This record gives sequence, structure tokens and C-alpha cells, in this order.
Amino acid sequence: MKDVDVDALRARLFYRYEPDATSLFAVLDGARYSRIHWMLRETDLEFDSLFSGPLSPELRAAAPYIVRLTPDHPLTDRILTEGWGRSWGIFAASQSSLRAVRRHLKALLRVRREAGRLVYFRHYDPRVFRAFLPSCDAEQLRSMFGPIHRFEVESADGTALLRFRETGTGLGTWAYTLGDVAQANVRDEIVARQSTAPSTELSGPFVVRRRQVEALSRARREAFETRMVEHLQAEFPAWASAIDTVQRRAFVRHGIARAEGYGFKTELALARYLHVMAELGERFDEASEHAWATSLLRSPLAPDIKMRRLQDAATYQLEAWRIARGRIG
Repeated sequence: MKDVDVDALRARLFYRYEPDATSLFAVLDGARYSRIHWMLRETDLEFDSLFSGPLSPELRAAAPYIVRLTPDHPLTDRILTEGWGRSWGIFAASQSSLRAVRRHLKALLRVRREAGRLVYFRHYDPRVFRAFLPSCDAEQLRSMFGPIHRFEVESADGTALLRFRETGTGLGTWAYTLGDVAQANVRDEIVARQSTAPSTELSGPFVVRRRQVEALSRARREAFETRMVEHLQAEFPAWASAIDTVQRRAFVRHGIARAEGYGFKTELALARYLHVMAELGERFDEASEHAWATSLLRSPLAPDIKMRRLQDAATYQLEAWRIARGRIG
């Protein structure tokens, strides 16, 4: 996990000033860590999947799950120490049962865009949640919160906890650094829902507006860029040490734009293109010594075939260079 005080984090999440009978729930993304499903199966805590019906083993492993946490349980410790800062999920506090909170969160998995199309909504991804919730109006906030009176997620860098409450007139937001247990016990300015309108269950799909979709797209792209910068720094330390932070981000953005221009759309394909670019050079696709790459990338081949051949050819090229350098030496 990121360098935070786990006891301070625990104190913030299990907030002492909440109404009686308040439970803390974690909503965990099985797709982020393949062991989440098995961790839950091995625990005695109450949990359930947000998906219904028979599931294939693959879908069961990647499903979102809700679990009621207790402060000193080993699973709570594991979620906080291993999952914090790694986008495992979000936290929600409610006086309602796990069944009621699950029903509410399950209803939010399918939302309607303004054009009318139903889409899957990964609201339990903290990167999505941080970008989306502040864009909601008062009516949307009531629908998002429902029986939940407090949401919490990790900050982008994992060093702070972000707390959200629906106040009746808008969104209350707090950001807490996680280095001081004493400060973690300080009372919020607002400790309970202020809305005079009672929360109600969703009567139909939640409607996501176009500007919100655009905000989510920007947030998703920025998060992907950040992950790629961090990944390339780890995989290619010589490359990283030769340029500054701004240049690394520009390198990744340039690579993504070039890859998309050649028809690569998935994050996996974009990541693979960036790998080749880090190995062969930022403008390898235009360089005369890599004419084979230019020809291949501009060919009408399907993107998956094109990428596979690109990686194979790049590997061959690098090996040929190594052999040549060895002979010269």
C-alpha cells in the first residue's frame, strides 16, 4: 500500500461520530485483484456479489463484491494494507442492511446515457467515483447515495482519504491525510444527512449526462496515462532517467495518439505499442531504419494481428542489435 498510517485510515473509516447501528461496507472490484473472490469465500464476514444468477468461474472472479467490515477483523486489515492505493474499491457507511445497500448499488451498475443507451457503470472503481460524484446535481446525488450517508475513497496518489456526504443542497467533501491517528478522530462539520427529502430507491436506470460521460472519459484517460508512465519508469529506468516528469507524460500521450491512429484501441494494445516505442524510439514508426514498422502499421491487417507482428519484429530487431554490438565489442 501507499505510505500511510493504517491505524489513522481505520479510524477515519470506522468514524466514531456516526449514528448508532452504522455499518461500514467495502465494495471491492474482483477485476482489480484476482484473489478478492477467494479472500471473501474464506472469511466469516457477511458478503455478497453485486452480480446475480449463475456466473462462470471467470465472471465470478472478476465480479464486484460488497462486504460488511468490522474494525479488527483480519480481512479488514488485509484490505487496508494491501488494497489501499491500488484501486481495489470504495467504502460506504449506512444504517441499512447489507441486502438493502447491495440492492441499491446493484441498481447503479446499469445507467442510461442521455441518448437512451444503457451502459455498464463501474461506480465501485475509485478512479471513476472520484471523477463522477462531484459532477452530480442535487437530484442525482440523492439517487447515488440512497440508503448510504457516507462514501469514502482513496485519493489519486493514495496518501489521503476522500469523504463524501450528500447534504441536501449539494455534495459535502473532505480530504484527510493519513498520518495522524489523533486527527482521524476529529468530528466532521456535517455528521448526518441534512436533506429534508428522504432517499428513495431508484425507479429506473440512473441517467448520466453527456458532460459527465466526457468527464469520466478524461479521468479514465489520465489514469491510464499515469499507469503507463509508472510502468515505463519501472521497465525502462534508463529511458526514465534521461527525461523529466513532463517529458515522460508527453512521451506517453504521443505514443497513445500514434497507436490510436494505427487502429489500436484497447488499453492492452496501447500499452504494448508504448513498450515498442520505448525500445525502438519515440518516432520509430517514421524512421527509415524501421521501414518495416511503417509498412506494417499502415497495412490493412486486423489490429491484434498487426500488434503481434509488431512485437515479434521489434524483439527480433533488438536481438539483432545486441548480437551486432557483441561482435563489435
